[in-house]
This record gives sequence, C-alpha cells and structure tokens, in this order.
Amino acid sequence: MTAPLAPLPPLTRLGRELNAVCAHATQPEEIAAALEANGLNDDIARERYGLDNVFACAEALFVNVPYREPRPATLPALLPAWNLITRGALYALPGAALAVAAPLLAPYPGAQTALIVSVVFGWGWGQGLASLGYRKSGRPLYRFLSGATLLTFPVAAALSALAALVTQQPVLAAALVGAVAGSAFAAFAALLILGRPWRVALVYLPSLACLLTVALGGVVNADVAWLSVAFAAALPLLVLAERTNLPEGLHLPVLRWTVPLAHATAGWSCGLFVTVVFGAALWSRLGAAALLPVIVSVGAMEVLSLIFHGRLRALAHRHGNLGSLGRSAVRALLQVLTLYLLVLTVLLTLYLAMTQPGGWQELPAGLVAALPLLVYGGALLLGTLISNTGYPWLTGVAWLFGSLVFLTVQTTQPQNAALLGAVATLSVTALGMKALLWNPLTYR
Repeated sequence: MTAPLAPLPPLTRLGRELNAVCAHATQPEEIAAALEANGLNDDIARERYGLDNVFACAEALFVNVPYREPRPATLPALLPAWNLITRGALYALPGAALAVAAPLLAPYPGAQTALIVSVVFGWGWGQGLASLGYRKSGRPLYRFLSGATLLTFPVAAALSALAALVTQQPVLAAALVGAVAGSAFAAFAALLILGRPWRVALVYLPSLACLLTVALGGVVNADVAWLSVAFAAALPLLVLAERTNLPEGLHLPVLRWTVPLAHATAGWSCGLFVTVVFGAALWSRLGAAALLPVIVSVGAMEVLSLIFHGRLRALAHRHGNLGSLGRSAVRALLQVLTLYLLVLTVLLTLYLAMTQPGGWQELPAGLVAALPLLVYGGALLLGTLISNTGYPWLTGVAWLFGSLVFLTVQTTQPQNAALLGAVATLSVTALGMKALLWNPLTYR
C-alpha cells in the first residue's frame, strides 16, 4: 500500500490553479491583476500564503513558475481575428445612414451642421465609452452603457445648438438632429461593446439597401429613405432594452477620469481633422464616400494592432537588452504598417475603380488624389497603436497639429494643404511611436 501524497504548499497549489496566467505573464503586475480578479487580497496573502501582500504573491509566482511561449495560433484561435475583420464593415454602416440622411436633411437649415457635429462628437465619445466599458461586465456594464447613451441626448443637443448659434442657423432644428444622431452614434458603440454586432447590422440594413439602390442607378422613394433613417435613429432603444441577470465579473481597477477623457479627446481630434482637412475640395474630387475605404480597413487595423502588441510581448522575453529589443520592435512596426497600407491601397483602388467615371483608366490620377487618405490611414494606425500603449493624449496632439498645419498651409498652397496636414500628423505619430519603442515601460 503506497503512502498518501504529501499536500502541496499553498503557493504551489495557487500557481497550478493559475498556471495559464503565470506561465505566459511578462510581468508580475499581470499575475497580480489575475489574483485580485479571483478575490485574493492582502489579508488572504498574509494568512494563507505568509506573504506581505498580493503583489508579493505575484512576484513569487512570477519567479517560480517558468515562462512558456504561447502556442502558435491554430485555425480556431484565428477565428476571433476574422471576426474583427468583419467589424470593419460594421464601422462603415453608420456612413450608409449618413449618406441617406444628408440629402433628406439638406432643405432644413442647421440640420447638416448638426450632423457634422454629431459625427465628430460620436467619434470621440465612442472611444471614451470603450476605454471604460471593456473594463466592466454584468449588470454594472449594462447600467453604465444605458446611462452613457441617455447622457448623449442633452450633450449632443447642446453642442449642435451651440454650433448652429455660432453659424447663425436655426438652433432648435440643429439641437433635435444633433441629439438623435449623437445618441445613435453612442448606441452604436455601446452595442459593439456589448457584443451585439448582428443587431447593429440589421438596424443599418435598410440604409445600406437604399445606398446600394442609388449606386446601381435606381431611385429610392423619399418615404422609404426616411424609414431607413428612422431605423438607424432607433439604435438607442436597443441599448436601453438590454437586460442581464449576470452579476459583476472581474474586478478591474477603476480608471482615473483623465484616461477615458484622453481617449475621447484623441477621437474628437481625429474627427475634427477629418472634418477640417478632408472637406469639400477632396470630396468633390473623390466623392462623398471617399472615407469608406479607411473605415472598412479599421477591422484589419484592429487585427494588426493585436498582432503587434502580442509581438512586443514575445520580443520582450527574447531579447536581453533594450537596444536589440527596440530594433526588433521597429522592424515589427514597419511590417505591420506595410501590411495595413497594402490593405488600404487595395480598398482605395477598388473604390476608385467603381466610382470614377473613367473606371480603371483614371485610376493613376485617382490614386494621386487619394494620397492624403493613404497618409491619413498610416497616421490612424500609428495613433491607434500609441493609444493602445497607454498614451492617447499624444495621439490627440498629433491630430491637432495636423489640423493646424492644414489651416496654415491652406492660405498659400490649397492644393497641397490636405497632404501636408496628413504628413504632419503621420510625422508626429511616427516620432512618438519610435520613442515608445525605445522606452522600457512600453514592454511592461
């Protein structure tokens, strides 16, 4: 008869329970976050494991559990990445509703100004919601997103009314349009955070059908167009109707208010840049939907962003000094940037071939005119990587600087102003990204 096995030490048992986290962690803080998420606090650390606090437990596990490289992704593991690519098409759907709504609202003074304000506001508001929403779960998440969607009504209405007042247009109409459009943008972001992409797609389907009908040479009845816009405007109702019985999940540390504000400001600065720089001059040459290839490419951007940050973590364990680590990280960044620009170039080429009167014959001239959009896309990717690394304020500064350069050059070189504004933004984001890659805190 064999003797019973001796019980494992408490810390060893804990390491086995959290083996997946401990073995792949690149820093003790990752393990500490997992310990806190599982309810371990400083008192339990002292009583059960004989260590001073949670972080001491995390350091002990980080030192004693050998690091293992994550297994290469197999086909099932890649499925979420392909799901992210489909989100690129989802991001383009609000553009379909805007394209239908804009001509319908043209006879009403102040309405189109309100649409522009709501687009810029919704751009940043959605990023701020995401920075907070993805840290919540269960009932707190639903309460947070419902409250944020309701708050959008008065905020978007006030901003649109202010813009109408400044431009001497009817205030009431602008406030009404701004409240409806702004809350629809907020609801769009909220439903994506909740993981309801198919509901979003179904709501925008009538607007997409109207847009495709017009693109194919058909005519859309005004009542049908208004009905499709009404479907899109009803998005907030879907958020408010969401219910859950799930309790709160992981307890993640509460962010300081400056963090979501920085993410929102980066989005607002980017939306302002698009509105100011890519104005009537560029749209008249390439068409009002010329930004759609960039929007559709956002899915690929999310995938490449995840790949890049995963690559940084792997490189941090492979290199023993910051010099070789920085050089490898720069090469990885250039690879990701090249892939993204290749995707964006293909999408722009398809767009130009389908929309330009001369088709493929006018493609070279169209690509030259679209060069500011290509540069803008590169800056958008670098800005996303910078924000995801934890420095969204730097992204906001880059977009504001690009807008300032555009406004300065516009008076002397209007034909080159859009390109120079985009290049200025790209330069700031490239310099910022290079500095981050040579900063050891980036690889924490």
